[in-house]
Amino acid sequence: MWEGDFGVASVDPDSLLLLTLFKMYRVNYIGQHTSLPQWYAIPSLQINGVDITDSYEILLTAMKQCKLELELDVVVQSQINVYKNYFVESFAPALFIDCWIQEANFEYLTKSWYYQAIPFPFNYFYVNKKRKQADERFEEMMGQHTKFKCILKYFKRAGRCLEDFAGMLDDERLFFSGQYPYVIGCTRLQLLGYIIKPTVA
Repeated sequence: MWEGDFGVASVDPDSLLLLTLFKMYRVNYIGQHTSLPQWYAIPSLQINGVDITDSYEILLTAMKQCKLELELDVVVQSQINVYKNYFVESFAPALFIDCWIQEANFEYLTKSWYYQAIPFPFNYFYVNKKRKQADERFEEMMGQHTKFKCILKYFKRAGRCLEDFAGMLDDERLFFSGQYPYVIGCTRLQLLGYIIKPTVA
């Protein structure tokens, strides 16, 4: 996994999900921080001598170690998928712009962090490659807009999303699924909408 920073055990969301599952279900594991993504996938999971690098397979394997099973609830699945898609579509571009396009953030946060985490000269090549990809992606996002108008558009979208979610919780629910957080939402692994319950030992 990527090393931790900013008060969390790892800066990688997928790694944090695994660490949370393992802690909740008291799974014994050995965590290893690494910082050479050119050589090996981060995160990855090794079990019984087999390396798993696909994010979806990593989560499924981890859940088996926690003795969890998936039961599909169609109503909850459709509702949570709508929430998930709306949230990701609203926030992913703004987060991307903040980390890779806003010059000050890139220089003093993103670039600085990767330069410290990845050894020289790999850090130089990795950051330059990612920044070039980011510039190309942002050019596509801008279209006919100026840089300022493009950034403003995506930040307004994220702000509206927050307002909408605040409105959804006006009925005093603590969670979107009700009073209990029984739905685990794994946006990048497409597992939202599944109700996860412990199996009988």
